[in-house]
Amino acid sequence: MSEVLEPERKLEDMDTDQLKEHIRVLVDQNEMLEESIRDISLAVDDFGWKPLGAAQPEQAMDLDTVKKIAETCRALVVVNPLVKRGIAVRTSYIWGGGVQLGDRSQSWYNRSVRRTMGTTLAQLELERSAAADGNLFFLVDIRQGTVQRIPMWEISGKATSEDDAEKVTYYKRTSTRYSGEQSPSYYQPGETQHVWYPSDELDTPPASQINGVRVDRSKRVVHVAFNRQVGWTWGVPDTFAVVFWSKAYKEYLENCATLARAYGQFAWKVIASTKKGHQRAASKVAQTPQRDPATGKYLDIGGTAVLGGGQDLQPLQNIRPVDFGAGLPLASLIAAGLEIPLPMLTSDPGSGNRATAETLDEPTRLAMEARQQLMDDALKSIAELLGQPDLQIEWPPLGEEPVHRRVQAIDMAGRTGMLYPDEWRAQILDALDIEDGRTEPPGKDDLPLTVQNAQQSDEPAQVDPPSRGDHELRDEGGQAHTEEV
Repeated sequence: MSEVLEPERKLEDMDTDQLKEHIRVLVDQNEMLEESIRDISLAVDDFGWKPLGAAQPEQAMDLDTVKKIAETCRALVVVNPLVKRGIAVRTSYIWGGGVQLGDRSQSWYNRSVRRTMGTTLAQLELERSAAADGNLFFLVDIRQGTVQRIPMWEISGKATSEDDAEKVTYYKRTSTRYSGEQSPSYYQPGETQHVWYPSDELDTPPASQINGVRVDRSKRVVHVAFNRQVGWTWGVPDTFAVVFWSKAYKEYLENCATLARAYGQFAWKVIASTKKGHQRAASKVAQTPQRDPATGKYLDIGGTAVLGGGQDLQPLQNIRPVDFGAGLPLASLIAAGLEIPLPMLTSDPGSGNRATAETLDEPTRLAMEARQQLMDDALKSIAELLGQPDLQIEWPPLGEEPVHRRVQAIDMAGRTGMLYPDEWRAQILDALDIEDGRTEPPGKDDLPLTVQNAQQSDEPAQVDPPSRGDHELRDEGGQAHTEEV
């Protein structure tokens, strides 16, 4: 390939042939640059991975790679509306309106526990961090009885057992410690400190230092890793599986919007056989272009094309309409990566039917129950370090039946005599989420009529069978004539 002409030679000093050669060389170099960029984009697919079958002692992603992935996933959770919606659906499945951690009146449930994992806000933050980082770190102070959450970017190292690479015994934290008040008008540089913390899996007395760095023996780190495989130390974000597909779906919608904008530039067509006809038609349909109220620029949508005799221009939107819905297979991959049904992800009932939603409900429920159990084990490990080995955690039910079905089931159980009247009433109040303000149980006259009738009868109240049709003997109590063979 020819070289670009000397940069000190100005374009105005070149003749036509030199300019053509110069442009051709620039075009070639631009094509090579585009190919290089595409190669780099494809290389992202292998980002942080080692070749399969390579003679490496470790086939997992290292800490720096996980941190880089987490940076991308954090932005994706905040910016991309589909991913944000998917994480919100997962969070509502797993945490509901909040999880009750035992008795809040006990002494162990202090302000640090409430701030890090006790309130609804803290629990929603944990789930979003799990989706974006793939790892949660809790620093438990055994002496003070407090809990602190460590961000992923402050973890800088690990130490494992000699005979078990999966067993992490120490975590290294690199953080900046600030002293004094920080304000926009006054900033005092902080001090970077390096500290090792024992893991909750360490079953021997902790060391005093590692490689000359102090070990804080009064604390323990509880690490919760998501999507981890055998032999791995660090977890992988939930959103990492949908990074490329969310980008592909976003680009597809952008391209469709560009096409729709291009097709909308011509709204009318005028055909005239003479020049005067051109002018007359143009003067009748011409109008001042509208302006964008925000920018003040002329809008280039809804224009008119004036053509000559024998010429024709078909509206592009009628010939080739833009189908935004054709990109749903890309959205379905995002839904699959987040383990939620597609209709819930897109908030579009037209993207699925009832049969599809019911088919996907059971796998979704099981996946969310597995995440609940994972977090249940982690929260109980923290509570055990705080001196609460028997912590009871109340998780919200998954796939709860509608209220009217539950009331019907309770009513049928009461009518069959399986429930006492006070149990009957308590169950219905609980199903309707109504608090019972009475301090004493209701009297006989306060019970519903159906309950009073059931109490007066020794046998359970039975519902009269429905009529099977009119018959002349129905109202007389007789039986219809039947013939036996």
